[in-house]
Amino acid sequence: MPHSENMGARLLDGWLPTDVSFGETGAVVEWLRLSPADITEELFVQTIRKARSSGDGSSVHSDLDGLFELAGTKRTVEPSGLVFDLSHCGAARVAAALRKRGNSLVLFNAPVISAAFRP
Repeated sequence: MPHSENMGARLLDGWLPTDVSFGETGAVVEWLRLSPADITEELFVQTIRKARSSGDGSSVHSDLDGLFELAGTKRTVEPSGLVFDLSHCGAARVAAALRKRGNSLVLFNAPVISAAFRP
C-alpha cells in the first residue's frame, strides 16, 4: 500500500476517506478510489470490501492535513442528519429507507465517521 504523509489535495482528488486511525505518530487517514455513485451496499464497509475485491481497491494514506486540504477545495455537502446505530435499534432500516428516497447519500456504519467519535 502506498503511504504518503503529505499528499496534496490535487493528488487526493477522486479518492474518498474510508477510515481514520490514531497512533503514537498521530492520525492516519486511509483513502480508497471511490465516487459517491460507487456507494451502493447497505453497509459502507461492504462498499469498501467490494471496491477492494474488484481489482481497483488500491488505497493511500495521508495525515489529517491532507483531508482538511482536500475539504477546502470541494463544495461541501451539509448532512441532513446523523443516525447512530445502537444495538438492535432499527438504524439499518432507517438507513435503507433514506437510501430508497433516491436523493440521499447514506454512509451506514462508516469507519471514517465513527473514528471522529472514538475516545
